[in-house]
Amino acid sequence: MSSPQVLLRVMLACAPDDVIAMRDLARRLRQERMQPWLLNDDAPAGVPIERALRATLPTSDVVLCCISPAPLKPHDALAETFGVLATLEPQPRRLVIGVKLQDCSTPAALEKVPAIDLFAPRGYERLMRTLWAHIASLRKTSRSPQPAPRTKSAEPTEPHGRIALPLLQTQHQIERFGRGVAHRVWMLDRRFALLSGGGGALLADLIQGEVRWEIDAPTRSASFDQRRRWLALGATGRFSIWDVHALRLLNEGESDAGPLTALAFHPIEPMLLSASSDGAMTLWRMADRNTMQALASFRAHQAAVTSLAFSPDGRYFASAATDRSIRLWRTLDRSVSQEFDDSSVVEQLTFTPDSQQLVAAARNRSVRVFSCADGRLLHTIAEPHTSAVEALALTSSGELGASGTSNGTFALWDVRSGQVQARLQSAAKGVSALSFAPTVQNWLC
Repeated sequence: MSSPQVLLRVMLACAPDDVIAMRDLARRLRQERMQPWLLNDDAPAGVPIERALRATLPTSDVVLCCISPAPLKPHDALAETFGVLATLEPQPRRLVIGVKLQDCSTPAALEKVPAIDLFAPRGYERLMRTLWAHIASLRKTSRSPQPAPRTKSAEPTEPHGRIALPLLQTQHQIERFGRGVAHRVWMLDRRFALLSGGGGALLADLIQGEVRWEIDAPTRSASFDQRRRWLALGATGRFSIWDVHALRLLNEGESDAGPLTALAFHPIEPMLLSASSDGAMTLWRMADRNTMQALASFRAHQAAVTSLAFSPDGRYFASAATDRSIRLWRTLDRSVSQEFDDSSVVEQLTFTPDSQQLVAAARNRSVRVFSCADGRLLHTIAEPHTSAVEALALTSSGELGASGTSNGTFALWDVRSGQVQARLQSAAKGVSALSFAPTVQNWLC
């Protein structure tokens, strides 16, 4: 399979405290077919930052410098970037942009370059418009960007074949569970989708109509981490974590509570949250690639947990259960921050990208949007369905939502206003999973 053309080479630099936020920005740029190179992470080991910087800058089309209240430290990536930029002649083909993570003053070194407030409404869209304009200017001068120098990493689309949980091999249960009904789906791009069902997980090539690889493992719940590397599959009281780049088993864990009903990866830290049919939850840390450490276990609900979700900033997580309760928890101390009222059992939870709102899809045909700050019901999506809502997804911008039901209908709606934009009928008997592609033009159900 040929690699898609790289549209732009983008170097990113930030203070140490802002690395996590810039990693997420790099991930989003990669989904836009750009080639991010985060100086803090991608500089070769043992090579001084300044030397790596001077080697990369001449071949970079764009330099993104993170602006935040985080203090600069001598010789860190951002401080070195400021210093080196000051010694170089400005180049028309190299665009330097300051990106603000929150409202703060602009350093003197960046006063003459454009700054974009990523924290502001449509801040990411403004950044993308600026980058696309630069792509157009580069094309006019017939200088097609080339990939930035960096170590090539595997992608989930590269492995081929089938792998099974070792326990199934021991019990001679290989391929006994089949693929089952898909209950989670993640679109990696317009071509590839990762699906999990009762029999495990698979990567589907939507264009060629074939399965690239499969994981054979009984599955009731699943979660895929934001870096698109780790896949967690859970059933009974056990879960397994797989490296989908190398297609191999990384870790296994076992809960003392009942059968696992929900899993969720922390968006930043190597942690996994599991929930059980008895209402108990356990927070796990991957101590190393072979050990799962239980950090805390606690009773979250009085009935089976149906859904888990971490906020994109990692500060909170939400849980829903068959006792019709919805709770927002602080990740740091696992204390309840908010409790939300709902008149029905919630099947799916998800946060908006800014971590400010929680969206809940329920069996009573409703989709509701709550404020995480004070627990208020902001609005209910206007009559989107005629049966239980079992699937929920938001676009990466958080502006558009989709929900699907047990009778095969699904709807598109505006998250801010709650107004339904389209109602559609699936060819399937029921919609059990939904996902938007990163570029939003495509979605899968």
